[in-house]
Amino acid sequence: VTHIQRGNPKGAVTLLRRAAHRLRTGSAPYDIDAPGLVSYADALVARLERGDYEVDAAELRPRLRG
Repeated sequence: VTHIQRGNPKGAVTLLRRAAHRLRTGSAPYDIDAPGLVSYADALVARLERGDYEVDAAELRPRLRG
C-alpha cells in the first residue's frame, strides 16, 4: 500500500499479487477475511494495471474481518 502512496505502482502490484497468492494457498489466522482481502488485492492490481494510479487513502484500508 505504501508503494502506491509513494508512486511505485509496479512494486505495489508485485506485493499485492504475492499477498493474494499466500492468502489463497494458506489458512488465515484470527478470523481474517481472506477471500475478501484476495478480492480487494485482485481489484487493486487490475486498477493499477489499467494505469489508474489515483487511489484515495481511504481505499487503501481494506476490511480485515468479514
